[in-house]
Amino acid sequence: MVRGLLNEMDGKARGVATYTVHGTKKIACLRYYPPWQAYVGIGVNIDDIHALHKRFTEISLAAITAAFALAALLALAVHRFIIAPLISLSVYAMEISKGNYGVEIEGRFPMEIGVLKAAFEGMVGRVKENMAEIVRQLEIVKERGAERDEALKASQLNEERLSVTIRCMGDGVISTDLSSKVTLINKTAERLLGISHVQAIGKEIGEIFTINDENGHNIDPVRDALTQNRLIESRGRESLVPKTRGGFDCAYACSPILDSSSCAIGTVFVFRDITEHNRLVEQALIAEKLESVGLLAGGIAHDFNNILTPIHSGISAALSHINEPQRLEKLLRPALKAAERAVGLTHQLLTFAKGGEPVKEDASLEEIVKDTAGFVLSGASIICHYEFAPNLWLAALTNVRSAKSSKTLF
Repeated sequence: MVRGLLNEMDGKARGVATYTVHGTKKIACLRYYPPWQAYVGIGVNIDDIHALHKRFTEISLAAITAAFALAALLALAVHRFIIAPLISLSVYAMEISKGNYGVEIEGRFPMEIGVLKAAFEGMVGRVKENMAEIVRQLEIVKERGAERDEALKASQLNEERLSVTIRCMGDGVISTDLSSKVTLINKTAERLLGISHVQAIGKEIGEIFTINDENGHNIDPVRDALTQNRLIESRGRESLVPKTRGGFDCAYACSPILDSSSCAIGTVFVFRDITEHNRLVEQALIAEKLESVGLLAGGIAHDFNNILTPIHSGISAALSHINEPQRLEKLLRPALKAAERAVGLTHQLLTFAKGGEPVKEDASLEEIVKDTAGFVLSGASIICHYEFAPNLWLAALTNVRSAKSSKTLF
């Protein structure tokens, strides 16, 4: 047996060798020990080693089986309490992302996942509220958008109506910016100024026409409207002189265009040719003056007829009683007064003809009434009875004698 072991070692310093003792297989671990010049080792039965190996294997298998069972239970628990809830939350999140806010989370959610579920539901609740608010705001925006579209359509319609109205107006209309440059001109203005729309746009007002007052001084209503920030209107007989043609009498109005903050952003200048109107007015004035002259001439003829009647009557009667001095004086005195009235009326007419003011004199109304009544009723059988207020004031008359003789002229 020993020799067999030594043969198996074959001079090795250490090693493992198998051997049989009394029919039992054994295995030994040997190591050469130089001081003793011999091998030192330990041997055990191979069956004992196999039994230990089998036992170890059985224990290992049992441990592995237990481990697998525990792992399976753990996996089942993880799936039930972690993975499944997470999957439910994931499905819930996907439904929410699709806009399905009515979906509910089903299942159990233990521990921190339950807290996560509650937080997720709170977040979704806030999202629902925000989305509801967003939807409400979108509805408001939609309604306002519809209102804005309607307002825009109405504005465009009004703008088109205004544009058509301006184009069809009988007055010339020009719109300018703050630099007095033309931004709009209608057909009437083009015709009156002898310039086309293309030629006028972008030019300053002063390059297209000038306006002079009745004294020939140049005026600029566009500049005045901008600097004074108010409506400027024509006052007298202003004339508008285009650069392309002769001038004409005009009436105009120029107003600043104001924005929402009442700041001027331009002007609108409206004008018309009133040359024909002024000519008609002058003709009407001439006709009115001629009518007045006719009335005046008729009144004067009537007055002189009233004055000449007593003169003629008195002289005719005097000629019949020329040999009766007392009777003659009584007949000629009314004629003399009538002649004096004729002289006074003539002086007054000459004063008016020269453009002078008539001379005013203080006169007694009582005397004038009596004199006039006696003159009117001379030769009649009517007797006048007079009643006057005491202390009657004197009257300032332009011509006492003329006032006595006629009411037609004064």
